Amino acid sequence: TTITPADSDKAAAGIRIYAGYDDQDQLAGIALEAAAQGYQDVIRILYSYDPACECIRGIEVLKMAETPGIGDKIAKDPGFLMNFEALDTRLGPTGSGLANAIISVKHGSKSEPWQIDAISGATITSKAVARMLNDSAQQVVPIIQKDLAIVEAGL
Repeated sequence: TTITPADSDKAAAGIRIYAGYDDQDQLAGIALEAAAQGYQDVIRILYSYDPACECIRGIEVLKMAETPGIGDKIAKDPGFLMNFEALDTRLGPTGSGLANAIISVKHGSKSEPWQIDAISGATITSKAVARMLNDSAQQVVPIIQKDLAIVEAGL
């Protein structure tokens, strides 16, 4: 699997990545979509991946129907969103997957940079976010890192 520009003749159906560049045409970051079943319905997010630090830098909830005041905190709770300032997505020694799976842990027990501190009372929703990010990053990050020169050149 390799990265191809969406407007090329070789572009195929698959995972879309969105690369952003600064005013000097340097790669600023990559955005990807992810989804998983939450407590009420499927949750869809857009997340940013920073290949320089090999980490997720933020999430934006695109769609959810989680319980108001509890599960919907994934979109606005500052403590929960801090999980994504530099969520570790370093590759393992073979480069075929992450060194550590992204997991959700009980609120207040986060001890590793690849863990997501869950929202108290919204365990299912928190686990869904961790699951979707892990599934997506395990699949896409190795490809991005392998083809980073293509992405940096400006798809």
